[in-house]
Amino acid sequence: MYTEYFGFTEPPFSITPDPRYLYLSGRHREALAHLVYGVGESGGFVQLTGEVGTGKTTVIRVLMEQLPDNVDAAVVLNPRMTVPELLASICDELRVAYEPADRSPKTLIDRLNAYLLDAHARGRRTVLIIDEAQDLSPEVLEQVRLLTNLETARHKLLQIFLIGQPELKSLLSRNDLRQVAQRITARYHLTPLSRYETGEYIRHRLRIAGQPECMFTESAFILIHRLSAGIPRLINIICDRSLLGAYSRHLKEVDSRVVKRATREVMGDLPGSWHPSRRFYVPALLVLLGVVVGAVGATWFSGGKGVTGEPVALQQVESSVVRESSPPEVAAAELPPVAAPEPLPKVVITRAPDPEPPAPQVDEVETAPEEPVATLAVAGIDELLSGRNLPNDVASAFYDLFKLWGMADADPARGCTGIPTNRFKCEVRKGSWTTLRGINRPAVLELVDGSAKRHLVVLEGLHENEATLLFSGVEARFNIRKIDPYWYGDFLVITSEPPRERPTVRAGVRNDTVVWLRLQLARINGGPPPANPSDLFDQELKKQVIEFQQSRGLTADGIAGARTYREIAKAAAGDDLPVLDAGG
Repeated sequence: MYTEYFGFTEPPFSITPDPRYLYLSGRHREALAHLVYGVGESGGFVQLTGEVGTGKTTVIRVLMEQLPDNVDAAVVLNPRMTVPELLASICDELRVAYEPADRSPKTLIDRLNAYLLDAHARGRRTVLIIDEAQDLSPEVLEQVRLLTNLETARHKLLQIFLIGQPELKSLLSRNDLRQVAQRITARYHLTPLSRYETGEYIRHRLRIAGQPECMFTESAFILIHRLSAGIPRLINIICDRSLLGAYSRHLKEVDSRVVKRATREVMGDLPGSWHPSRRFYVPALLVLLGVVVGAVGATWFSGGKGVTGEPVALQQVESSVVRESSPPEVAAAELPPVAAPEPLPKVVITRAPDPEPPAPQVDEVETAPEEPVATLAVAGIDELLSGRNLPNDVASAFYDLFKLWGMADADPARGCTGIPTNRFKCEVRKGSWTTLRGINRPAVLELVDGSAKRHLVVLEGLHENEATLLFSGVEARFNIRKIDPYWYGDFLVITSEPPRERPTVRAGVRNDTVVWLRLQLARINGGPPPANPSDLFDQELKKQVIEFQQSRGLTADGIAGARTYREIAKAAAGDDLPVLDAGG
């Protein structure tokens, strides 16, 4: 209806998959890198999870197009089947012949094993990709595990990829499936698009549909991101309705008012207290899609509720990440400012090991002489997360983080956009304690308590197995194993920008950036700079890049891009920025 009005050659926001509209964000590329890495591994499972509509199927489609010529793939799209049906589907995908009348598991596994041995002898690799793996029954999942036992004396014959929604992680955490979980060699959770990527995603689809000019305003981008939580499928629905709304009102521009009105029409009548970041909004839109989502609504970051202590999701804090050419904030009338919290007295709490059974105890308190001292007795992390005087919200977390960085002029109420200089930016990541040790910078961690509420706390220090956390200004030390049940790997760090934009380089590339890379790595490794550094990215340089990436908790693919450059520049500078462990 609006296609001709806006000059499109076709509707740009159809939810039907179309390879021409493929948009790979940084997260999608990182997920793809994990899968490509998994193809080269021998045995075990590779796990990719993500919410409904985040683009897991898109990543699989790209992987299939990039598989080497010596790799054969079997793809199972509907895992709701019995063990014989699954084995038969795998054989069908790989064109393994079998008698239809004899589909017993033993017969099918014998045929499959013979095929895999022959493929291995011919230098070919075989991968099995199971989509919607959260729907696998425990019995079928156990059979899938047994397929990894098909091997020669030195090599596994089948590499298995499990692709699914977050429920897959819960499924694999079951005690009776621990043998499956132990065989997972690589994991990646695909998160939604950032605010900046949401804008780029919309512009990309407009261009493919024949309209190089963007009719969405910057404020519309911000609101669309918050309403959709960065989920591409929801972005398509909101943008489609917004264009229809602008057309019906004879408007050539789609601003935040049009977006808000269009989304209200999709949702029906909304309460008078409606706010763009209400938590019920995303689940309701997903219901409109005809899908069932567990707790997507709980992952919303409410920009106007920072000091209320309501649970927030760290991934959504990235909606305010400072990026070059990022759109400005929505007008103050739409997004009320959040007042920064008053600094709390500093309390240092040292945790002792819990006795059996655990019992409350009063911890030893050390005072900081330069600040007023308060005394606090706690029994564990739960008490610190649930304390009414410790909101553990966005403003409190950024107040503590900015203080560690010495950013006196920063505005914690604005989150990442409160950073007063372009030298630094925020980056939301997912990783482990090893990742944090490699980065060695203070971080905001997202902790989830027993009632599934989310809290933001600052990791101030990390020495061996002891972590120092700031709960709204209250400093407490815990063994990292005490924190593990509350932390699922989501964190935010402030990073320094690389000195200038450099192109991504990999093995075989020849340019000036390769020379710079050689000089910086030599400096980091403590060796003399090469007299005549080659501008060819060879295998030896790739090995050095992989070793550096591993030491910093990055994706160790040997490809040097923006994140690797940033870490290299930081390591080579030897700066005096805040660190988690001075000895790290």
